[in-house]
Amino acid sequence: MTGNGTGDFVMRGARDAIAHGFVELTEHVTAIERALDENPGLAIDLARTITEMTCRRILAECNVQYSDSDNLSSLFREVRRNVRMLPPDASGEAGARGSLNQALNGLNTVVQGISALRSQAGFVSHGHPYGPPRMERLQALLVTTSADAIVGFLYGAHTYDRTASPDEAVLPYGENQAYNDFIDENYGALEVFDSSFRASEILFQMEPATYSLHLTEFSGHDINTEEEST
Repeated sequence: MTGNGTGDFVMRGARDAIAHGFVELTEHVTAIERALDENPGLAIDLARTITEMTCRRILAECNVQYSDSDNLSSLFREVRRNVRMLPPDASGEAGARGSLNQALNGLNTVVQGISALRSQAGFVSHGHPYGPPRMERLQALLVTTSADAIVGFLYGAHTYDRTASPDEAVLPYGENQAYNDFIDENYGALEVFDSSFRASEILFQMEPATYSLHLTEFSGHDINTEEEST
């Protein structure tokens, strides 16, 4: 997969996404595979681009709103909220969820690194009066293989999620706003250094079974209340 500098590098994860319908990636992926040897800085630029394109595509297909100004880390975070990352028969396993969340947190760090390196050392990076520091094939290979793994995993999880049966479908976090507000009003937010995490988000990510159970109770309560009022 990594090639030997003779142009045989293949982005297998991204090409799998292309094969499953994400054809808009084709030109970018082909350009990355070529640029890895010819222009490592451009490969780094495009690695960030295809990661962002993937996040935006997934959110659009999940009907999740986002801003054109949202950065890659924000987009990645929204994808995590709205796509089921574990298979249905493992979604209730606390150990599996915890381990996967550790891996996803690692991917989030990689996403941040890709964005930062693109800004500092990409072919079209800015802020350097004498041009960006030159990256070699080795550094570009790290970035492109990381982006390839992220794109392949996220799009694979997304396409599986879209074709799953209704009983297996993930509960979209953003479509339960009243329930999320109820949780947040009662349990507040978790403050860690300069970051704030909503209680509803933590429950949704870490204990989806509990989130689902109480969502059903909450919805039933709302229905009963409406029936009583009529």
